[in-house]
Amino acid sequence: MSAKKKVLLLNLPGDQLYARDKYCTSVSKAVYYWPQVDFIMLSGILKNNFDISVIDSIVEKFTEEKTLKLILEQRPDIIIFLTCSASWSSDFDFIKRVKDNLRDVHLIANGGMLLFKGKLYMEKFPFLDAIIRDYTQPDIDKFLMGERNDLNNLIYRDNGNIVVTQRSKNRSFSIPIPRHELFPLKKYVFPLAKMPVYTATVASIGCPYGCSFCIPATLPYRVRDVENFIDELKFIKFLNIHEILLQDSTFGANREQGLEICRRMIEEKFNFKWICQSRIDTVDEEILTLMKEAGCHAIQFGIESGDEEVLKSMSKGITREQSIKIFKLMRKIGIRTNGFFIIGMPKDTLETIKKTIDFALELDCDVASFSLPMPHPGTRLGEAVREDGHVLSEKDLFDDVKGSSIKISSIPNDEVWALRNLAYKRFYLRPTFILRKIFQITTFHEFKTHIWSFLDIFRKVLKKRYQQS
Repeated sequence: MSAKKKVLLLNLPGDQLYARDKYCTSVSKAVYYWPQVDFIMLSGILKNNFDISVIDSIVEKFTEEKTLKLILEQRPDIIIFLTCSASWSSDFDFIKRVKDNLRDVHLIANGGMLLFKGKLYMEKFPFLDAIIRDYTQPDIDKFLMGERNDLNNLIYRDNGNIVVTQRSKNRSFSIPIPRHELFPLKKYVFPLAKMPVYTATVASIGCPYGCSFCIPATLPYRVRDVENFIDELKFIKFLNIHEILLQDSTFGANREQGLEICRRMIEEKFNFKWICQSRIDTVDEEILTLMKEAGCHAIQFGIESGDEEVLKSMSKGITREQSIKIFKLMRKIGIRTNGFFIIGMPKDTLETIKKTIDFALELDCDVASFSLPMPHPGTRLGEAVREDGHVLSEKDLFDDVKGSSIKISSIPNDEVWALRNLAYKRFYLRPTFILRKIFQITTFHEFKTHIWSFLDIFRKVLKKRYQQS
C-alpha cells in the first residue's frame, strides 16, 4: 500500500492581517483574526485520501523566509493556498518562489477574484495547476486522485489545455468531519469571542439575497444537511472546544434549517457559545430566542447605511426601521451585535455618510466596522464601476487599509477616508461605550481582547491616512 500524498493547506504570509476566506477580501482592523473556514472544510473533504498539514502564516506571524523554510522541510506533494484581491500580487510572487524550490509540487489556488477571472490567472501563472470554485464540494478530492470525468467547481490544466467547469447547482451539501485539531486554534482572536479557543464552521454557503457589492450573493445558495452539521459539532465538543464562529453569510436565510439547528443544539446539550452572521430581515423574536437558548451570544449584521436611498441603491432590501426594531429586540433577548457599515458607496454624499455614522451611534452596536466599498469582479458594483469607464484591475480592489485608486462616490477618496476615520473616532471614543464594554467583560480573555483591539484600532486605523494605490 503506497503512502498517502501530502497536502499542505497554506495561508500565505502577508504585511497585513489579510482575511482571504469565503471568497471575500478584508484586512483585520485590529488584532483579531479567525480560522479560515475554506481550509477547515477542505480538511474534511481531503482527509481520507491525503495526509494533511496546515500552515497559517498570517496568524502565526511567519515571514516569507520562515514560511518557505517550513514548506521545504515538509516537502508537500500538493499545496492549496488562499489568495485575495488585497494580496494577490505578493501571494503569487511567493508561490512562484515555492515552485522554483519544489519543481514537482502541485499548486491549487482558492480566492474570490478567481471565481470570475480564474482562466486569466491560469494563463498568467503557468505554474498554477488548478483553482477551486467551491470549497464545500468534493471535486478537488476527485481531481487530486486523478479523476477527470464529471468534475465541477474547478478550473484546471489538462494536457496543456485550461478546462473551466461549471459550479454545482445542488441545493444541499455534506462535509466529512473536518480536522479542526490541525489548526492553531489557540492563536486566533475575535472581538466578540468569550472563550480563549474557538473554531469556525459553516451550515450554508452563498446567500439568496442580492446586495450589489457582495461576493456571497454571486454564489449558488446551498444549505448543509443538519445531521452532518450536528456530527461535526459533536467532534468539536470532543476536542474540548467551547465556542464556534459560524461563518455562514446569512444564518437563518433558510429559516427551517436555522430553527432545526438550534433545536438540535439544545437537545444535544452542547452548551456551545457561538457567533454568526445574519440579516435584519431574516430574524425575529422566535428565532432569536431559540438562538439565544442554543448558545448564540452575538450576531453580525450588514447594516451598511443610515440612508434609505443609499440602501435601495445597494439592493440591500432592508430599512432603517427594521434595523432599529431588531437591535432593540436583541438587547431585550441579550444577544450582542456587530454592525457592518460601508462609507463611500456610489450614491453616498457627505450628508448620507454623516447620517450613516449617526445611525451607527443610534443603534449602539457592541462592535461596529466601517469599511470602504470594494468593486469585486462579478458583483453588480464591480460591473457598474467598469461601465463608468474604469478598467477594473486587481490593483483597484484593495481593502480599506490601503484604499483604492478608483473613485466610487462623488466624494474625493481622501475625504471618504477621513470620514471613515471620523466614524471610528465618534463610535469608539464615547465614554458611555467604553464604560459599557468594561461592564460587559466576564472573562480575562475578553479583557485582553478588548484592550488589544482598542489600542490596535488607533494604531492601524485612526492614525492611517488614505494611500493612493
